[in-house]
Amino acid sequence: NYRSAVIRGSARKVSNDDAVWALDILTNGLIPGRMEEVHAHRRKELAATTVLELPIENFIFKSRTGPAGEPEEPT
Repeated sequence: NYRSAVIRGSARKVSNDDAVWALDILTNGLIPGRMEEVHAHRRKELAATTVLELPIENFIFKSRTGPAGEPEEPT
C-alpha cells in the first residue's frame, strides 16, 4: 500500500517580512503554541534561512490499497 504525490510549480523566494510570518505559521502548525515558548527569530538565523513559496501549477496523486496483486503469467 502506498500514497504518492508530485507537485509541480515554480518556486520563488519569499521576502524577509513574509518569511518571518511564514516561519511562524509553519512552526505553530507543526507544534501549536511553539512560537510563544521560544525566542524571537534572530537576524543571523533569518540570514541563514531561505523560505520558498511554491504556487501549485499541477499535481499528480496516486494511491493503492489492499493486498499485493498476483504476478502476471509470462507469455
